[in-house]
Amino acid sequence: MFTDNIEDIATSLQTIPNNQKKINALMDLIGSFGYDNITGTVQATRQDIVFSYFRRSILLTLIDCVSNVIFTSSDDAISTIKQVARITNAEIIYSFDNSDDDIGYVFTRCLSQLTAYISKVSADLPNVVTETFGTSLPACVIAYQYYQDATRDSEIISRNNPIMPAALSTTVELLQY
Repeated sequence: MFTDNIEDIATSLQTIPNNQKKINALMDLIGSFGYDNITGTVQATRQDIVFSYFRRSILLTLIDCVSNVIFTSSDDAISTIKQVARITNAEIIYSFDNSDDDIGYVFTRCLSQLTAYISKVSADLPNVVTETFGTSLPACVIAYQYYQDATRDSEIISRNNPIMPAALSTTVELLQY
């Protein structure tokens, strides 16, 4: 049955271990089922009932995923909630415009709770800063120069996702200390 396939896709997405990759995959998937990322709206389709079901299921999975992210910076948290709020608000408007008021209220409540939670957990997190170095350096050297702690190199590698961790680009994102 088609709904079983949808649930199988959602379940397989939930098994992605990296939350940011999972969030990106879920957002891409929502875009395949009526959400227009350029306009920030949900567009009606010929398969509207099926697309709505699928999009809403994925959106609930996305909201759950974001609520389980351990953010390392307030900038990351704010960026994520803005993306999720844009998609959720589009679904809320679409729901109310199509007389699915109960669905609209559910997503309104979900977004409100998620926003409050993200605001609370991100309040004391550091901001992201961009530093430029004169030459390409290994992450451990940057960690030692910036944090006086070379063991924070994995954090720098994770944040900047370099092609070669042994030599990062000259411009690097770091957490403000």
